[in-house]
Parts: sequence; structure tokens; C-alpha cells
Amino acid sequence: MKKLTLSLTALLLALWPAFAGAETPAFVPLNPAAVNKKLDAAATKLNSGKAGKEEIAAILQEVAGIEDDRQQTRQQYAEELASVQKKLNALGPAPEKDESEPAAIAKQRKEFAGKADGYKAQIAQMDLLAARIDEINGLILKIRNRRLLDNILVKQSSIFHPEEFWQSLTTFAGFVFELVKSPFSWYRGLPPEKEAAVNNNILTVIGVMAGALVAAFFLSRYIRSRLGYRAAVEHPDYSQKVRAGIAMFIVRGVIPAAVIGAFLFWLKGNGVVNTGSFGLLLHTAAVYLLYYYLTKAAVRTVFTPDNGKWRIIEVADGCAKCISSALVFSAAAVCTVSFLQSLAGRMDYDSSIVYSLKIFANAVKAFCVVLVARKALYNNNPPVPGEIDDDTPLDGLSTASKISLFITFLMTAAFAVSLFGYIRLSEYVINRFIISVVAIGVFYIIDKLIRGLFHRILQFRFWLATFRLGHKTLRKAEFWFGLLLSPVMWAFAVLILLAVWGVSVDLLLARIKGFLTGFNIGGIHISITSIILGIVCFFVLLSLFGLLKNSFVRGNLSKIDMDNGVRNSLVSSINFLGFIVSALIAVAVMGGSLSSITIIAGALSFGVGLGLQNMVGNLAAGMTILWERPIKIGDWVVIGGQEGLVRKINMRSTEIETWDKSTVIVPNSAILSQSLTNYTYSGLTGRVVIKVGVGYDSDIELTKRTLLEIAASNPDVLTSPEPSVAFNNLGDSSLEFQLNCFTANVFKRSGIANDLREKIINRFRELKIDIPYPQRTVYLERPAAGTNAPKDASPFAERS
Repeated sequence: MKKLTLSLTALLLALWPAFAGAETPAFVPLNPAAVNKKLDAAATKLNSGKAGKEEIAAILQEVAGIEDDRQQTRQQYAEELASVQKKLNALGPAPEKDESEPAAIAKQRKEFAGKADGYKAQIAQMDLLAARIDEINGLILKIRNRRLLDNILVKQSSIFHPEEFWQSLTTFAGFVFELVKSPFSWYRGLPPEKEAAVNNNILTVIGVMAGALVAAFFLSRYIRSRLGYRAAVEHPDYSQKVRAGIAMFIVRGVIPAAVIGAFLFWLKGNGVVNTGSFGLLLHTAAVYLLYYYLTKAAVRTVFTPDNGKWRIIEVADGCAKCISSALVFSAAAVCTVSFLQSLAGRMDYDSSIVYSLKIFANAVKAFCVVLVARKALYNNNPPVPGEIDDDTPLDGLSTASKISLFITFLMTAAFAVSLFGYIRLSEYVINRFIISVVAIGVFYIIDKLIRGLFHRILQFRFWLATFRLGHKTLRKAEFWFGLLLSPVMWAFAVLILLAVWGVSVDLLLARIKGFLTGFNIGGIHISITSIILGIVCFFVLLSLFGLLKNSFVRGNLSKIDMDNGVRNSLVSSINFLGFIVSALIAVAVMGGSLSSITIIAGALSFGVGLGLQNMVGNLAAGMTILWERPIKIGDWVVIGGQEGLVRKINMRSTEIETWDKSTVIVPNSAILSQSLTNYTYSGLTGRVVIKVGVGYDSDIELTKRTLLEIAASNPDVLTSPEPSVAFNNLGDSSLEFQLNCFTANVFKRSGIANDLREKIINRFRELKIDIPYPQRTVYLERPAAGTNAPKDASPFAERS
């Protein structure tokens, strides 16, 4: 209960500004003239074609700030106009031409009308500014798209020219030869004193590197044994997989990268080695070797080819091994060609070799993408001989195989355009595709990690001990969390992918922000954000009222000594009031007012008139049942011919469980509109009635005494009021008696009656008290002599 109170208090404090109004700085209206000057200056700079990326970003940020101020100013003017319009409406309709009105009212009408016209003019100015801002954003989008296309559609010389192709090959051969001889050239070019220093320190350097490798080896073993994969864990959850994966990534990638980083740091500070082509060769090789180790470690950590239960991305073991080997090979190939390309650029080699290396790099990347796609997606398992014949239909390609073929065609086309001189376009498509796939993989891991962490959080005993939430409720919470997480993650992933492919995401976000913060339809301002917050607030408040209800049912409040009917009435009232209060607060958070609620109430009244009267009648009857309590949960009732136990009383209907375990839903209005029988209305005491008939020759006193003795022998029959026997009637075939007795638990009535009947039969047989069958006496008469019976008359006449 304490936790529930704290939760309610925190929520009310969080929502208090929506009702009390938070302190805000004084409103400063936007100056349209000054803003137009800023927008004109921005448009002039953009149209000049000299604005760089940073300047365009600054202009976009400035325009976004202006748009925020414009929306706030327009909203303020709209509120002021609504206030003035209410005052004008309070003065009544304007008089006709031939009519007049009091001077004071006319003066006020003129004053308010002038203010209204002024606010309308200001709102129109804000709308004009919105149009100017849209023009600026459109101009920025146009400039970015044009620059992107100009950058990637630059055509260079084609490789199909024989002279250029031969020149590229000879230049590349010279480049490789220079790389091979660079260590020897460096050593021969050293002064004698530096050559001696190198000879003296080379063993020291080798020893230090060996020591670093040994230290890295033992550190890796320690981390692997403490935080790595554990064979004792049979079914690790996703958070355990990620935690162990991070440890293994440190072992496989971070520690080797640290050793390489230390080498780079030493190389940078060593003026002897870090010179000329050999120094560039060592530095560039170390950098791309670092990239390779980190990529290889990430691949082996994610796919874990040798330990399937710790795999972060869930694929089959054979597929994981194929993908892992393909990715490691691709990483080595891409790092190698990127090393050559980067080194040629840093060594200021001829542009033809850089040009050739770019084409070669595109070819290697495209080949690696196709290789990985084929290993991951394409189903190339041949049919098993003997399992198919000529009449066996062969299925078409699977969806994954079709995707693999599409990727193959895309990469082939992307590489092909580079052969015709569009190298930048080829680089753009291939590199963006690789980055997109990596981004999707990262989002997949993050999504699974968040779900795993939320699952671990729900396993805490805190939820069960504090809020009495069962496992079923927690599973529902996990389901709804996953349902809400998926669109959020997809939205972020789409935005990242759009940014990767050069889409102006900042402009897109500005449009989305404008849509969420509010837009106008006619004279109505609609805010999607406020609507979403109102819906969230509604469900959160309903959940809190649900916790309060559960506290009355199973929590601390259930320990309060009160009648079960009163408790059920409180629980049902909490449900009803919780819905009403949650709806009112949600409307307030959405920006609604009492007038909005009045409109909704009017619409509901109209709906009642059209056909909701039955529902409203049931709701009113439900409130009456809850407070007058003609029935309560657990009562034994007969309603409309349906007999059973009351299991649940809702605001609209009541659930009755019959003796054959079926459930009958009875509208509450039907309960109050007809008579009902409640066997337990005033308590559990009930009467048991046994009717029995004996023969006319039986002893009446013996019969009555026997019946009373049998009733007294049953332990469930009350002695007060004591059992009684009534001589009811002289029947056609028997003397009719009625045994009346009472029990403290009316639900035992059937069992008591069954026991009494058995004992009556057995006792009457012992005492020779006859229980006769129904009897009928038949007299046969013959017609008198000399009389003629009717032709259709029966020879027998019956008289009873």
C-alpha cells in the first residue's frame, strides 16, 4: 500500500502542471518584419550557391528555432482571439442596419471587434511566415539533393580504354614494387648513427612486443574464464549472451587492438621509423590490422560458430559457420584493398593508380557482399538423389533466395557502372548498402537486448511482493512492451537508414515534429503529442486504479474487516470511478476543457436518444445493485428461471453460474425489472421440506414421531427452530405429511434432503408403514334385463 501511495503521489505531482499551470516566462510575440529579414538573408545565401554544409546546417537550425517561436506566437494569438470572440458572443448578435443598441454595448462591441481583427491579422502573418519557412526548407532540400547527385554522378574515364588500362596496370606494378622495397630503402637511407641505434634497439623492441603479447594472452585467459562462455549455463537468456559476448569481444578484439594501438603510439613518437614510405606503410598497415581484428572479433562474437547456445543472432549452426567464415574473409579482403587505396592516397601517387584501386576496391566489396548474401540467404542444397522423380513438382525459390539473387544483381550492376567511369556512384551504392546491413544488425541486437533486460526486470520479486502482480499479468506486460518497442525501433532504424542513403533526415524530423506538436484543421488546433500523452495517461491511471482494486481483493486492503458484498461494491465502484477520472484527466492532458466535455456529454446524450438507452439503463441498474445490494457475490438466486450462484456483478451485467457450471449473463436492468428469489439474502439459514404420503391404515402419531426422529438424527438440521411435521391433506391414495426442518447452511439443503429421504424409506419399511402407490377403483356394471344398450356404448363403465 505504501508503494501504491507513492506511485499515485508521484503521478499527481507529474501531472499537476497540466491542471495548475506551470510557471512560464512572459510571452514575447514574434516580430514578422525582423523574421522576414532573416529569412530573406538565408534565401539569398542559399540561392548564391556558396553556402557550405556547415552554413546550411546553421540556417536550418535557425529556421527551426523561428518555426518554434512562430507556432508559440500563433497559438497565443489564437487563444487571445478565442477569448475576445467569447466576449463578443456574450454581447449578443450585432444589430441590423435599421436597429440600434445601447451606446455602452456598441462601444464595447467596437472595441472587441477591433481586437479580434488585430489578432486575425497577426495569425495571418504567422501563417505567411509558415509558408516562407516551407520555402526555405524546400530550397535546402533541393540544394542538398542536387549536390548529392552532382557528387555521385561524376563520370571519369572508362577502364575500357586500352591505353589507360595498360597505364593503370604498369603504375600499379610500380606501386607494389615500391612498397616491397620501402623497408630496404628506409634502412639504406639511415645515417650511420641512426643505423647503429636501430641495430641496438631492435631486439628490445621485439622483446617488448613479445612481452605485450604474453601479457595479452594471460589477460585474455583470465577474462575468458571469469566472464566468458560458461558450459554450466544450459539456456542463457539474451542479456547473459550479450554480457558474455562483450567479454569475448574484449578478449578477441580489444586486447589485440590495444597492443596494436600501443605500437602505433610508439611509432608516432619514433622519428627514426616514422619517416618516408616505410613509415607510412607501417602506420597504415597497423591501422587496418586493428580494423581487421576488431571486425573479426565482432563477427565471431555475434555468430559464435562453435558455441550455438551463446549466439547473439539466432541462426542455424551450419549457417553461422558459413556466414562467420565469409564475413572474416570479407573483412580481410576489404581491409587489404582499403589499405592499398589509403596508402596510395597518402603517398601522393599518380591519380591513375588511385582510380584503379577504387575500381578494384568496388569489385572486392561487391564480391564480398554477394558471397555473404549467398552464404546467409541462398538455399543451394541440391535435392537428394532418389527422393524425387520426373513427376515430383519442384518448388520455386524461397524468399531468402530471391533476396540473395536481388543483392547479387544489385552488386553486379553497382560494380559495372564503375567500369564505365561512374566510380563514385558505385562506391556510394556499395558502401551505403554495407553500412545499412550493419545498422540493421546493430538494431536487431539492441532490440533483443532491450527485450531480454525487460524480461529480467520482470522476474524480480518486487512486482509480486509490492503490487501483487501475477505471472500472467507480467507476461501481458512483456507482450505489450514488445508490441510498443517494435515500432519505435523500426522508426529509429528507418531514420538511420534514410540518413545513410543521403536523405535530409533533419528536414524530415522537422516536418514530423510540426505534425506531432500540432496542426490546424479549420479553426481547430490538433496536437498529436498531446493526444498520445492523454492516451498514455489514461491507461496509466487505469492501471493505478487497477492496483487499488487488486489491493482490496488480494492486497493489504483485503485485510480490512468488511462484508464481502460491501467489498465487491467498492471494487466495482473503483472500476467505474477509475474509468471516469482517467477519462477526465486524459481529456485535460490532451488540452480539452469543460466545454469539450460538455460537447462529449451532449453527443452521448444524443446517442442515448438513438439507441444507447439500454446500456445506460443497465449502468444505472448496476449502480443501484451495487449500493442497494439486493444480490451480492456468492448468493443463491433464481432470476428469470435461471438458478445458480452470483459470481460477478459488473456495471452492465451480472454473471450467474448454474449448477451445471454454465455461466448466464443477465442484464442488470432485467434484475430490477422483475421479481427474483434470493435464498441467501438475509443469511445462510434455509428450510428443508420433505413431502411423504402413507397409507390410510397407517398410525398417524407413529408416522409423525418417526419423521421427527429422523430429522433430529441429521447433524445438519437445526434444533432451533425445531423440526415440525404437518398433516397436509387427505389424498386420493394416501395421507399426506410434510416434514419441515431448517439448516444453518442452505447450500447443504440438497444433501440433507437426500439423506432424510433415504432414512424415511428405510425406517418406514422397518415399522411396516406403507407408502402406497396411487390407487383407482373400477366398478363394472351390466345393463338391466330388457334394456338395450347404445350401439356405441362400452360394456364397461368406470366409476372412481
